[in-house]
Amino acid sequence: MKNIAFLFLIVLYWNMSVGQPIIIDHNCSKLEPIPEWAVLQARDSLHIAYGHTSHGSQLTTGMTALANQDTNLIGYKGDIYCWDYYWEPGVFECLDIDDYFRSGDLGHNGDTTWAASTRDYLKNDPYSGDINVIMWSWCGGCSDNTVQGIQIYLDKMNELEQDYPDIHFVYMTGHRDIWSDDTLKRNNQLIRDYCVANNKILFDFADIESYDPDGNYYEYANDNCNYYDENINYLGNWATEWQNSHTEGVDWYNCYAAHSEPLNGNMKAYASWWLFCRLAGWDGSSANQISLDLKLMTEGAFNGTNMNTNLNTSGLIPLSQPFNSSPWNYNGTESVSPIPNSNIVDWVLIELRDATDASLALPGTIIARQAAFLLNDGSIVDTSGTSVPVFNHSLVHSLFVVIRHRNHLGIMSAYPLTESGGIYSYDFTTPAGQAYNSGQKNIGGIYVMYSGDANADGEINDLDKSESWLTETGLPGYLPSDLDMDGQSNNIDKNDVWLQNKGVNSEVPD
Repeated sequence: MKNIAFLFLIVLYWNMSVGQPIIIDHNCSKLEPIPEWAVLQARDSLHIAYGHTSHGSQLTTGMTALANQDTNLIGYKGDIYCWDYYWEPGVFECLDIDDYFRSGDLGHNGDTTWAASTRDYLKNDPYSGDINVIMWSWCGGCSDNTVQGIQIYLDKMNELEQDYPDIHFVYMTGHRDIWSDDTLKRNNQLIRDYCVANNKILFDFADIESYDPDGNYYEYANDNCNYYDENINYLGNWATEWQNSHTEGVDWYNCYAAHSEPLNGNMKAYASWWLFCRLAGWDGSSANQISLDLKLMTEGAFNGTNMNTNLNTSGLIPLSQPFNSSPWNYNGTESVSPIPNSNIVDWVLIELRDATDASLALPGTIIARQAAFLLNDGSIVDTSGTSVPVFNHSLVHSLFVVIRHRNHLGIMSAYPLTESGGIYSYDFTTPAGQAYNSGQKNIGGIYVMYSGDANADGEINDLDKSESWLTETGLPGYLPSDLDMDGQSNNIDKNDVWLQNKGVNSEVPD
């Protein structure tokens, strides 16, 4: 039996939440915003009984694989996502889920076996005494159900809530089914409307698997993530397409998801933790919105006061972010048309790391990346050309920022960014030592990123000359060997920039 203080916490939170529904949909299928404290609080305060068959297992198999990931996964906050059937204070404190607590699922066409099984479990099972969350999922029953059958489901759930007011009963929609699309959509919407109107808790299974992680909606889709046109002509599989264009172990992880793809299991796992954290007291909006006010200079464009915009005025800056190849392998979709600000110098790649100290801000602490524009005064703006970059992420420790440029050595903040009014600020240009391990060049008291890393391997050496400059010299364009960023590769780049910096390496802890 759990600590009475935690039971009081859960009851108190539920009483405070009455008056508004808790809707877990595709907007909740993200790991990054969920704070560590909320995960730990869910583990300490929830006992869950979950009834399902194969489709419903996507939640728990996704959660199992999530618990075995490492810190390279974006948003992953360490070894905190474990769950099991057993819980004992001070001994084994993973999230307690009595999985398959009764056989079956929500059935078909008014079947209420699940409701009778729930009552029997709560009355007679010796391990049900501390249960405070009960969930049942569908496995095809929404696809062929009638309006009357859905109403019976809603009525039975409401009766259970009335009879067991200290238990949270979680409603669900049914999985996508292209072969019963109209019926399924009608039935799922009946469930959604009821939950919103009556302030219920809803895990919107169908909505979660209707969107990819970038928010693209698939109107005609199946539970295996195949999507179609309105005439049911097959177009593709949104999950495998997204997986193939992103990095396994960083953007997504492999897991078993019955009838479906790993990415769907990922999203169900994230949404499950979002649900449990909401029930444990998280308000769902306490994730930090990180707005960045940054200043830096690149040596190549620096003119002693600010930076030249030759690449911009010559029309050479690409409209889409240029970091989608090795070594950056950034899959962001940032693009513009046209370049939005005449003061733009070039693209840069922002990387956020969450660590206790700069020396520990290793690649495993990366929580987000974003391509942005560098202005001639040293400020960094998003693709609007005017607004500061914003990230919707939680912080566990302190925030460090890495800035990368296609032919300059990357830099990382030597100190955590300071926050004021929701804005995290950092000036790399002054004083000395603002970049980790003093990884910048001093030009007249202004500290700038070292230019010369034409092949972007983190070292300024002979390879930059042989692999880039020798093949591009004499050419105009947006070129890696254009080290002074004037739109032309020539001897000035080699003699005045590369040769002066030869032997310098990046100090970013990669």
